Amino acid sequence: MKNNSEIPESKMKISPYEPIFGIILSISLTILFLGFPQVLRISWESIWIPVFDTGVVRGLWLPILLWAILEIAAEVMKLVERQYTMRLASVIVIISVLQVVFAVVVFGNSNILNPEFISHMESINTNSGAIGSIFNAMIMRPNLVIMAVLLIVLFFETLDVVVKAFRSKR
Repeated sequence: MKNNSEIPESKMKISPYEPIFGIILSISLTILFLGFPQVLRISWESIWIPVFDTGVVRGLWLPILLWAILEIAAEVMKLVERQYTMRLASVIVIISVLQVVFAVVVFGNSNILNPEFISHMESINTNSGAIGSIFNAMIMRPNLVIMAVLLIVLFFETLDVVVKAFRSKR
């Protein structure tokens, strides 16, 4: 007879180091992005040009801060649960949906890019077919590239938690 109070498999437990690292990373990236958005820059003819408009980034402080708070809440929930549960999966899904909204608000805003950066990128125009047009789109709108990467990572992290919660339920 199987006892339902057995300790779950070790792969279904959550190491406390992963959520703690996530909390530290969230706080660090939020401080970096809100406090020093000019750090992300490119060198153009010996001149460093910030990718993001500092004023616009700082004007988006509320969605950025709420996004970080949600990420920290997700990591704290992992620390509290210590294993993959349906409750954890439910909370993570809700938090992820809200984070998608904040990602779109922050990085979907075309004003977030520094106008000087955009003007320099317009001078780099490669006319080498489909690959060139994809490259042009990526360098002209790096905010959308960052948003796409963030959304993909968020999707797979959420999927990972949900799948592990369903596995541990069995």
